[in-house]
Amino acid sequence: MAEKITNQDKLDQMHELIIEIKKDSDFMMHELDDMHLTLNWIRRRERIRMFLSSFYWIFLIAISFGSYFYIKPILSILLSSFGGDTSILKSLESSVGGLPDLGNIKRLIEAGQASPPSSQ
Repeated sequence: MAEKITNQDKLDQMHELIIEIKKDSDFMMHELDDMHLTLNWIRRRERIRMFLSSFYWIFLIAISFGSYFYIKPILSILLSSFGGDTSILKSLESSVGGLPDLGNIKRLIEAGQASPPSSQ
């Protein structure tokens, strides 16, 4: 014969099921909080990385332009001391963005080699 389940037994089973569901829910909330903290950490690190990467490239570009304007007077002194033509330097300045291209560098080297050193 099948046992008859009373209402109290049914309530006890439902109560145990509710307790298990609450434990699972608490575990899931704890895991969700951990994931939230991890994602915030990842986002913060990514922002810092992007800022530092931007700063790095801006620094490199600034150094390259700064070095050009630092080397420009030295080039003009060298060209004038070798008796070279300063039109090469002017053509360097008029090139794209004020930066020398390969043809201008080649002419600059040839002009330095072609002119005899001046005696003092």
